[in-house]
Amino acid sequence: MSVIRAKYDEEFKKNAVKLSYASPKSVKQVASDLGIAESMLYRWRKEGHSVKFCVNSCSIQTRIQGNKLWVYK
Repeated sequence: MSVIRAKYDEEFKKNAVKLSYASPKSVKQVASDLGIAESMLYRWRKEGHSVKFCVNSCSIQTRIQGNKLWVYK
């Protein structure tokens, strides 16, 4: 039996990383909310799919639609 692996586009990765930096939630909780492994989110952060941005001064809204993550400032 073969396993189908999820494939995430660069936009999803970038928005997930932005959310992980901006959210008051833990990385574990953000990953859980997005339906991905915590280790995957840490790997994307390490690989630099985004840069840190206004961590303490931004209010961030998110929406998951299909397999897309939308991040709004």
